[in-house]
Amino acid sequence: ANDADCSVQTNTFVLAGGFLNSTAASTAEFASLVINGANSTIQGIQVQATAVSLVSGSLNIATSASLTVEGSLNVTTSGVVTVMGQLNVLGQAAVNQGTLLLQSAMFSANTTVNNGAQLAINNTRLVAAYIQNAGTVTFNGAMVGLNSTANYLTVIGGQVYLNSALTVQAGSAYFSDLAAQGAITIQAGANATLDNVMWTAGKINNTGNLILSKTIQYAGDFYYYATSTSASLSATGSVTATDGSIFHFSGQGNA
Repeated sequence: ANDADCSVQTNTFVLAGGFLNSTAASTAEFASLVINGANSTIQGIQVQATAVSLVSGSLNIATSASLTVEGSLNVTTSGVVTVMGQLNVLGQAAVNQGTLLLQSAMFSANTTVNNGAQLAINNTRLVAAYIQNAGTVTFNGAMVGLNSTANYLTVIGGQVYLNSALTVQAGSAYFSDLAAQGAITIQAGANATLDNVMWTAGKINNTGNLILSKTIQYAGDFYYYATSTSASLSATGSVTATDGSIFHFSGQGNA
């Protein structure tokens, strides 16, 4: 489907492979957008939909495109939604079986990741992300914040992998009731809270504020680097090694 110079408005649109494309600055508005075919792509267009469903196959959102979902986004198959542009979900995004892959994207959504499903966040800026996780969430070079203290990332439950450091540039990051592995960098003025977590191979570089709340358990030596005199660390609960590992403190700041 090509829309060269005008807005497209329809109740239901089924994208069964191929492209939803525009050669000009255009928008497409749907009550329902259904993806039912392999290698479906949205590019060069701003798409707004009340509801989006991936029934089969895969959906790619190109760097030149944006998708705003006013209601629900559902990934209901073992397929993959790959976002390289911008994805804003004003309602609820649910990954039921497949994978929602954010690749060099801008992401704002309330997301549920069910058991067996995956959310992969690669080189993506997180503006307002709330993730209820019963599956797996993987971060590779993600950043929280767009120069606003109102920006946030919240992850509750499941397994979390930080394969390269998650950077909290502005606003806050909150991890609760989960198992995690990897590194976090907290920049000046930003905040991060670990609340009732089990952390493996932890490494935190802090120029902002870090709070360890409730029960913190760790396996493998945990490294904390305060990289500025303004860095702050506070523990309001217990911090316990499960395997005799050491919690290393170094640098400047206050604890």
